[in-house]
Amino acid sequence: GAAPFRLPVGSSEWDATAPAWLADGTLHVGDRTVPLPGAVDTFVVAPTGAYWLRGSTLHFTDVAGTTQRVHDLGLGETAISADRSTLAVVDASRGPVDSYGTHVAQVAVFDTRTGEQRYRTPDEQPDASDDLADLYEETTPLLQGVGDTTVFFDRASIDIATGAQAEVTQDADGVDSFPGADATLLRDGYHVGVRSEGERRRPGPSTLDGVGALSPDRRWLFDLTTSSPAPIVHDARTGRPQRLQTDADSFA
Repeated sequence: GAAPFRLPVGSSEWDATAPAWLADGTLHVGDRTVPLPGAVDTFVVAPTGAYWLRGSTLHFTDVAGTTQRVHDLGLGETAISADRSTLAVVDASRGPVDSYGTHVAQVAVFDTRTGEQRYRTPDEQPDASDDLADLYEETTPLLQGVGDTTVFFDRASIDIATGAQAEVTQDADGVDSFPGADATLLRDGYHVGVRSEGERRRPGPSTLDGVGALSPDRRWLFDLTTSSPAPIVHDARTGRPQRLQTDADSFA
């Protein structure tokens, strides 16, 4: 499909993989800071700035702190690859419409250094009986994640370069399995299920719906359901918990 907008990029870069957090309207990226004006619902950090949503409207703030409105996507879903080279968004602002004027939700994938569109869902007219607004209110097509070669959207793994799709399958336990997901490092790690044995946690099967995340070297398991003042990780082989050292420990 044709691109309704070009993704803006900045003229200089920062370390997009540094720890990032938003506090009181200021985005911290490592030791760098930029203001994000107004309400921010979600953000991702890219090499030349941050892309963020207010409602369904995408904005871009470059590393110098200059903000521009990009596009009203109609839906509010974004994902970025682990290496921050690839941004995916769900766009329901253009393309085919149903009988009531609602656009088909499409996934669009961009290169974060050039702004070029790498992939967009091909235009396909919905069935005459479809009421997409009613359908999306119940089950919005989910953007499950994106790597540098694959995007996981609406129960399919999509090759970004060729557009080839592989449909989701289910394992013996009824868990959705996206082809290629087990080999794709997402922004917060490899997604897996979690097997609990007392205080121990071990990785379960690979699944994008999993509540666990494996580190890039697959050595450590993070249980995303656990919140604690003292961050805990688990040895992925033994399951034993280990407390993470944080900057706050230096002031204890």
